[in-house]
Amino acid sequence: MTVLAWGAAAVVAGGVAAATVIPMRRRRSSPASTGPRTTGPQPGTDLLQSDRAFRKAFENSVSGRAITDRDGRYLFVNRALCQLLGYSEEELLSMTFAQVTDGQDVAAQSYLRQRVIDGEIDGFRLEKRYVHKAGNAIWVRLTASSVSDQAGHFLYFITEVQDISDRKRFEDLLTFLTDNDPLTGLPNRRKFQEELSHSIKVAAQTGTQGAMLALSLDNFRELSHGLRKPSADEVMISVGQAIKGRLRDTDILARIDSDEFGIILPRADFAKARAVARELLMVVERSTSSLSPLTRFTASAGAAIYPDHGSTETDVVAAAYAALTRAKGDGGNGAVVFIPDTDQLAELAHYGSWQYRIRKALQGDGFTLYAQPIVNVKENRVSHYELLIRMVGEDGKIILPANFLGVAERSGLARDIDRWVVERAVSLLASLRQDGPPVHLEINLSALTLKDREFPNLVSSALTSAGADPTRLIFEVTETAAITNVQMAREFVKSLKGMGCRFALDDFGMGYSSFSVLKYLPVDYLKIDGSFIRNLAIDSMDQQLVRAMAEVARALGMMTIAEFVGDEESLGLVDSLGVNFAQGYLVGRPGPATEVFRPLMKGE
Repeated sequence: MTVLAWGAAAVVAGGVAAATVIPMRRRRSSPASTGPRTTGPQPGTDLLQSDRAFRKAFENSVSGRAITDRDGRYLFVNRALCQLLGYSEEELLSMTFAQVTDGQDVAAQSYLRQRVIDGEIDGFRLEKRYVHKAGNAIWVRLTASSVSDQAGHFLYFITEVQDISDRKRFEDLLTFLTDNDPLTGLPNRRKFQEELSHSIKVAAQTGTQGAMLALSLDNFRELSHGLRKPSADEVMISVGQAIKGRLRDTDILARIDSDEFGIILPRADFAKARAVARELLMVVERSTSSLSPLTRFTASAGAAIYPDHGSTETDVVAAAYAALTRAKGDGGNGAVVFIPDTDQLAELAHYGSWQYRIRKALQGDGFTLYAQPIVNVKENRVSHYELLIRMVGEDGKIILPANFLGVAERSGLARDIDRWVVERAVSLLASLRQDGPPVHLEINLSALTLKDREFPNLVSSALTSAGADPTRLIFEVTETAAITNVQMAREFVKSLKGMGCRFALDDFGMGYSSFSVLKYLPVDYLKIDGSFIRNLAIDSMDQQLVRAMAEVARALGMMTIAEFVGDEESLGLVDSLGVNFAQGYLVGRPGPATEVFRPLMKGE
């Protein structure tokens, strides 16, 4: 225990007495007080009366301060503690710490106090809950120090109390968001996966069946585009509440994507799953009809039975999504239960499996970036890198995009992949040394992203947060995607170029209106399609076409990049035909971005 030397040099374990303080009150006699009273000054009185510095610090502290005896009775309190707990000075001085402490925390504090009294420790810190006079709980950090006389006998506790309610609320919010969707309050995808795995295990142990439903609103993005009343958020909240109201207490509902819900039905067979799925479709339509009488919202549902359709969470989800895809393919507003014996559904299961794998990769560390160099032909130096996405399989093997990008495009997930790539690319740019050679990164964008009105805001926010140079980002869009809606593509390109980013038109030369589209798209680079480069050394027609593309680009103030340059002769021709940059296996194969850029990283 700390031995208190009376006077200005008083020492209190933990430095509590040295902090700034607010009024401290001397304990007055009260009928509510219990226990024997000693004659003469009460413990702590000498200190408070003889040490003005201590008294002033105690009284003027912005933290709650108190002196309590071995029984937990308040001897002195300051104004801050009174304000924190809502009690007057007189009220607190007639109480013990246990009377203002949440019942769940009394035992812990009593245990620590006794250890101090027994001389095992000098003091302690504890996060606990006080109970305000109004009845609400207040989270605080309590620091308690012991004070002893010259002989080492315990006299009293000096405690400091700091309100940490805001921090606790923030921690609770983070905990909530770990498992829940912030919009609907329902469990999120991560929690759903955890609950589904548990439910599958229980079914296996008990010899029962269960079902998973994947429910998706039909054409929700298109129907909600530009929606004023109700907003898209209102629709999702309403649908979530309506579905939850129909389910049993043992069922689990989660929001697993922007317009998708997952439902777990323990102890449900084929017939039960189909009946519930069909009823939920009617529930969705009824719940939204009052919100938007002029817009008909419908849904599709796919169901899988476990363990029949899978003994793992991955297999069951894939089967449910396969059935959902079938339901949507049949025109929507329908429910399908997975039937593994048909060739069509076997194919859909494969498709649904890839959808699930993509979603799971986006949620965790299932994607990685590769980088392929692009050289400035005249200067013979690497000036750009094209970033290429790869999926990491469960066995750690790299999966090429040809296996999953088609599914991503058809399912709408390509837009989410693009966002993932941009965030990583901007972070990568910010991590590069400023004194190193300038590095420009090229990022491929899907046709879906050209329709994403929020994408420019995401890019701007990411660049600002990272402090990255926007001129180092080059976005690539394919010619085919651009000519599908030239006006939309034009506005999209202009919005990003306004930030300082640059654009490349990929696969140039393959469209039916290649040159005319250049009148409308303010791009900086033309990437000449590899079909014109592969046989460049032996095909004079390809040589003339490449020369023409380079000349037109130069006249319009654009630069050209030749793709698929695979040999020295082709590289020489590319140079002689006026192309500015070259990309291909001769220049460099794609490699993991972390390895490619390691020499250029800060601190390396």
